[in-house]
Amino acid sequence: MDEDELLLFKTSLLHILLKDGEKSEWVNSIFQEREEHGKFHTLFPRLLEQENKCFEYFSIQIDTFWYILNGIRPYIEKQSNFRKCISPEERLSATLRFISTGMAFRSLAFSYRIAHNTIAGIIYETCDAI
Repeated sequence: MDEDELLLFKTSLLHILLKDGEKSEWVNSIFQEREEHGKFHTLFPRLLEQENKCFEYFSIQIDTFWYILNGIRPYIEKQSNFRKCISPEERLSATLRFISTGMAFRSLAFSYRIAHNTIAGIIYETCDAI
């Protein structure tokens, strides 16, 4: 590769990396609304009030949910100084929903307002803890 080709390559690479000055989002705006519109924050409190609906949604009794959570909390709880972490309750909720329905990670991502790659990590981690 001669100097002109190398310069063209470096310029093209720099252009790609900078994307013409566009800023990428840290978190997609859909997922930023997790606490206002995500299934855990909107539906879970209501499910706690109606045990039969909770069973229909998760395929387990609410007492079993709390029993599992108490056993695995230390293994799935996260700490961060930069942003609010996804709670162990929400992690278990998403995992149980996946187990009970077989829903695709991308569908769960939109329901829970959590990125699909994060959902995948949560489910693998929580299943391992269980």
